[in-house]
Amino acid sequence: HQQENWRLQQISDILRQKAAKHDLDYTLVQALIWKESRYDSQAIGNKGEIGLMQIMDGAVSDWARVNKQPKPKKSDLFDPSTNLEIGCWYLANACRHWSGYQSQKILALAEYNAGKSNVDKLWKPADPATKIHPSDITFPSTRSYISQIIKKQHSILNASND
Repeated sequence: HQQENWRLQQISDILRQKAAKHDLDYTLVQALIWKESRYDSQAIGNKGEIGLMQIMDGAVSDWARVNKQPKPKKSDLFDPSTNLEIGCWYLANACRHWSGYQSQKILALAEYNAGKSNVDKLWKPADPATKIHPSDITFPSTRSYISQIIKKQHSILNASND
């Protein structure tokens, strides 16, 4: 726990900057990073995800193409600034994709974790006003992922209100 707090302190300024740049709630991004990497910029996932936000190669390619930037080398993704830039961009894209939906946050987190095509195919409500809950997500790992992030975001918000 102490290690996590120390790691968070190391990245908090750049995290606030990237979240603001991409118009994201800082506490949501913080909770997502906690879930993805426990704030460890050197984390590598079992499917090759890299860094704080556990970036996948496809997201890096999309970011480079859309932003007309050279694709960063894999080693660059361990840099907190680069990782947070691409991860926040990717999450912001998911949030924009689901803007207007009652359950925007749940759908965006599902997209970040399971991919846009799965969300479109499996969980997209026919009516944007329909509220969905994490329990409606049929992939156990994605359901747990979303629940843990939402719970962590609440604890971050509660801690900052003390």
